[in-house]
Amino acid sequence: MSVALAYTSSRRAADAVAASLSGIHAATGHGLRVRLAVDVADEALALAQLVAFAEDPDAAGDDEALGSALALVAAAFPEADLSVVPGSLAGGAAGRAAGRGTTDAAGKTADAPAAGSAAESRADLTDGVDVYPNPAADRAAVRLSLAAAAEHATATVYDALGRRVAVLHDGPLGAGAHAFAFDAAQVPPGVYVVHIRVSRSDGAAWTEVRRVTIAR
Repeated sequence: MSVALAYTSSRRAADAVAASLSGIHAATGHGLRVRLAVDVADEALALAQLVAFAEDPDAAGDDEALGSALALVAAAFPEADLSVVPGSLAGGAAGRAAGRGTTDAAGKTADAPAAGSAAESRADLTDGVDVYPNPAADRAAVRLSLAAAAEHATATVYDALGRRVAVLHDGPLGAGAHAFAFDAAQVPPGVYVVHIRVSRSDGAAWTEVRRVTIAR
């Protein structure tokens, strides 16, 4: 009961912060809400707060903050269906028909094509993302294969608390296979989340989330 009361009080405080701020400050407020939901192990609430974050126009454009929140939830709830979060939609026919996406057990998700563009399958966007070896000791590789060139792509690693620990790539990326090295020798053992975000010039975009365990 005390935990629930403390959470309720903290949530009200976070709501007040988010309501009084905009832009990057709104993103900070949403991030706090997500963290509070994770702290009390409420997966449904954490997903609901992620959805609110992604849908809030005042927080739009803060991909770093949203990526951190996504990583926090992915690390805390391995089976969470991140496809419910706008901007993380699968390219499959069922997902397009419903306006939502699907995700596999590893947290693999993709955005639907932009309005007005031709419907695309996942294979039209990417051949996938792999992290190997997993578990890893001191070094892991993130392999990304693109069916078409990306106008902008990011590959970011977060720890289980949603803190950014490494940026593996940030910029344009050509079609084909790419590999980025994650030097894990400088981070403590534990669970980390690799967040891939790819945007194309035609408006299509997709997101991938992968968990990797560093064990020594």
